Amino acid sequence: MQSMPFVNFMHTAYTLPLSILSGVQVVQPDKFTLTLRLRTPLSQGWLHLSWHPTAARVCVGQPPHRGNVTEAFSFAEQATAQLKGLVLLSAQLPVPWERVVQLDFGTRPGDAPSRQLFCEVMAKYSNVVLTTAEGSILQCGYQVGGAMSSLRQVQQGRPYQLPPAVNGIPPSAAEPLNTWQQNITQAASLAAAERTAAVAKKQHSSSSSSQETVLAGATRAYMGVSPSLVEELCKTAGVNPHSRPDSLRSQDWCELHGAWLAWLDRLHSGNFTACSCPSTGKFSVIGIYSQQHNSVHDMIDGYYGTIQAGEVYANLHQRLSNAVKQALKKARGKVYSFQQQLAAADGAAAVQKEADIIVANLYRIPPKASQLEAEDWDTGAPILLQLDSTKTPMEVAEGLYKKARKLRRAVDAVQPLLEGAQQELEYLETVGHLLPYV
Repeated sequence: MQSMPFVNFMHTAYTLPLSILSGVQVVQPDKFTLTLRLRTPLSQGWLHLSWHPTAARVCVGQPPHRGNVTEAFSFAEQATAQLKGLVLLSAQLPVPWERVVQLDFGTRPGDAPSRQLFCEVMAKYSNVVLTTAEGSILQCGYQVGGAMSSLRQVQQGRPYQLPPAVNGIPPSAAEPLNTWQQNITQAASLAAAERTAAVAKKQHSSSSSSQETVLAGATRAYMGVSPSLVEELCKTAGVNPHSRPDSLRSQDWCELHGAWLAWLDRLHSGNFTACSCPSTGKFSVIGIYSQQHNSVHDMIDGYYGTIQAGEVYANLHQRLSNAVKQALKKARGKVYSFQQQLAAADGAAAVQKEADIIVANLYRIPPKASQLEAEDWDTGAPILLQLDSTKTPMEVAEGLYKKARKLRRAVDAVQPLLEGAQQELEYLETVGHLLPYV
């Protein structure tokens, strides 16, 4: 999966509609996304602010689904109350070369902002924070306490602090080729040494050194540079991003530096070309792939929206699979229980026969007898029946007749229940077989 590069983030932040006619409408379709409905004199759109661990983004996209009516998210309620009657005044990047966007809200254009919304797109550390104009946190998508981070706490009532500054040099078109090449080479050596030390510490033994690469050097040396961006620039220049810096020829460095300067020019001019690769799904804004998109916003919304929808589907599929497994276990238990009851009820005829034999031999049974030896009417063989010496032979026979009637009634009651349970089991087994193909 491709993370949201800084160039895409910057473009979406600076192309938001700011000529707002009415107040902001807030919807939270899921626990990771806050959407704001923005209306201008000519159009309207939905601004998606997501702090999803793998699909965090800022973009204008399709209207959100409203979700289950039983789901209520406190962030949406708080944001609706705090942004009621306010309009979006400005959107900016408070920290150069960092994926944090600041949205200012006020009563009308030209007024000082009274509320601020910060969206931090930083993979699993992504967050959206609503604050007052003074910087006091009102609500956030993900609260971070002191036990979770010693660098920065993000909690209601605390003053908001921007994320810690990232390491690296700010990219500049004024930087000469030799200095730029030297920075990448040195950074690649440092990155390789760190990886080697980390592997050795994990394995508690010495290991072979990691290879220095242009990819690792560029991402470490400069702010706002992602691995996907380096791969795009290397592809444009015809350079393998996993090559050692000292293995590149002077011509390779010149081609790569030219692609670097072209990227910086796009950043300053805003001349982006949203495109993606149909086979790999990777996207870019410098036009290196074949599939074109109407805008960067559409491309970002489609890419990350599909990822998030796929995750929702996978979770629902897993929940459904677990529910079917539990239902199957319960249905099999019901069928087994009913079958056992019917098996026990099959003895009604034998119980009836014992009672008949006792009644036929009443004249032969002495008082307080504990057993009766008689002839089996079907086989002619002698049989021994146990009696209750505390009861009369007639009382024993009446008890057996009562037991036989009860067993016959059980057959009539349990049989339809068994048929229903078997039908339920058959249906659930069909659902279980079809689930892998859904």
